Amino acid sequence: MTDFDSNKYQNRQTIVLAFIMLILIAGCLLLWFILTSLPFSLNRNDLGSVASMFTLTLMQNQEKKAKSLVDPELWPQIESWMDEHEAVKCSWPSLDSSVGYGVGSENDQFANYSYTITLPCPDFANYYCISVDDMALQKTEKGWKIIETGTIEEFFGDFMDSDC
Repeated sequence: MTDFDSNKYQNRQTIVLAFIMLILIAGCLLLWFILTSLPFSLNRNDLGSVASMFTLTLMQNQEKKAKSLVDPELWPQIESWMDEHEAVKCSWPSLDSSVGYGVGSENDQFANYSYTITLPCPDFANYYCISVDDMALQKTEKGWKIIETGTIEEFFGDFMDSDC
């Protein structure tokens, strides 16, 4: 094999390797795009699931998801919250620990519900808490929808000083 043939072979290997890397990068980007743009899974027939997801979307400033859970008349209120609020990204404790709880009452078509999320953030000396009290929900053919957000309160600091 001559030097010319050897260089030709190395050039082909380099091109093939670059092509494979390009395909892998494109695949990763496509997977990321799919996972971030898919609609989230939620049982809208479960009152607690709707209330907890709404509270979480407020905490994480997920405007599109929050709007999907509320009556369109509440969208300006959601937009205002998102403009004034900074997303909180606390690490979730282990799966066996409870970070959220809700209480409420319901009849066939309407419900009142309150939901609170409490997380250690950013370390176990400080906590973050968000509470949405007295949400009003209405049963629709697609499941529960929030028609009033109630009172939204946040707390960050010493858990012992918290009202959460």
